[in-house]
Amino acid sequence: MQSTRSNEVFTYWNSLRHGRAAPSRAQIDPSALRHRLPDLFMLDWEGPQLKFRLGGTRVCELFGHELRDTRFLSLWVKGSYDSANEAALAALRMEEAVLMDIVLSTVEDAVACEMLLMPLRSPSGVVDRLLGCFMPLVTAHRITPLAGASMTLARWSPVNAQAAEQEEEETDLPHDSLFRRLTPQRLAQMARDTLRW
Repeated sequence: MQSTRSNEVFTYWNSLRHGRAAPSRAQIDPSALRHRLPDLFMLDWEGPQLKFRLGGTRVCELFGHELRDTRFLSLWVKGSYDSANEAALAALRMEEAVLMDIVLSTVEDAVACEMLLMPLRSPSGVVDRLLGCFMPLVTAHRITPLAGASMTLARWSPVNAQAAEQEEEETDLPHDSLFRRLTPQRLAQMARDTLRW
């Protein structure tokens, strides 16, 4: 992952596993992540969909509204519905953290971001919640996203798999090395092309 802040959150979550799969959500101590709380959110599996259980102040400000009870897929452009849902469900099913490379369409331009999803276990033992971390990969005084769906998924993969040498899975999504080489102009064009779908 590119953001040191995302890595900080992942390191904390991973430390709670003690060699097991997903940690219990009761193990999460907000004070241990107090400097990252504005960048965090929680997703809850409700029936056939994921909804925001809560959102940090920076995440809510970024999207311009309170995210509680908002459908997770409502923030994505239609062309990314299936892949974004697949990534989130994979985190729940595999009980592994998932990293998503994202293009956020804004009023001014398009911004590269990353989203980290980390599964949590309920008291009953069911993995039904995701601790999320959302980080723009640029420094800006203010980012104003387009109203409504504004995120395009460029690529996703399990975090553990990113450090390993392995064959690229069959996918239409661009490789992460390509994503890192994208210029702001190319990112903006990707977002415009997607919004025309």
